[in-house]
Amino acid sequence: MKNYLPDKLIGYTFLVVSLMALGGCIKDLTQKNIVYANDFEKGDTTGILFENFFGIIKYNKIINYNGSNVLGTFNNTRFTIKLDSLPEHNTISVEFILNIHDKWEGDHVVTNNTPDLWVMKFEGNPVLITTFSNTSFKQSYPNFYPSPNPYPAKGNAADIGLPGLCSLKGVFGGTSSYRINKTVPHDGSKFKIDCSDALQPFNDSCAKSWSIDNLTIAAIKY
Repeated sequence: MKNYLPDKLIGYTFLVVSLMALGGCIKDLTQKNIVYANDFEKGDTTGILFENFFGIIKYNKIINYNGSNVLGTFNNTRFTIKLDSLPEHNTISVEFILNIHDKWEGDHVVTNNTPDLWVMKFEGNPVLITTFSNTSFKQSYPNFYPSPNPYPAKGNAADIGLPGLCSLKGVFGGTSSYRINKTVPHDGSKFKIDCSDALQPFNDSCAKSWSIDNLTIAAIKY
């Protein structure tokens, strides 16, 4: 006697095969173009503009930290990258490692009625305004400041066991490292990213500073 597949089972089989085929097509239609990538090992800062509150800083800012070159350090300083002639896309993705060095105090108000703020903007619009802590104070990251539910110091860090850089030089846990990954809708031919801080007290780079590593910007078309 022949075994016939029930109609429902045939329908389910056709649906699964169709979805698998469609999934393959969607995957193939996704185009990811790396439009900027820098691990800073060659000391190259071409196309990066450095600014402080007193004007443009015209020298490279590359240091060797923990056996690797990083972009920094920064304290009350901004870096900006402008990209032109981007390929066709509808999304921009930015990824990098953010190192938080020494005595950042999170949401704690230090001076000038503000905490130690860190800011990232795309096209001049804030995509992250937050705080980090290497001390006993809580922090807002990964949320915007002020967070309604602050996180413990070093919350969501990728690495909390790195040595400090200056005021906590050589101290285990004196630096915490975060994997920053932001993806936003974008379809223009130009893109600008800038990252800055408002660390307290003003301009004391030994007390607290930050640096970045492995910066990648991708233009993605879905």
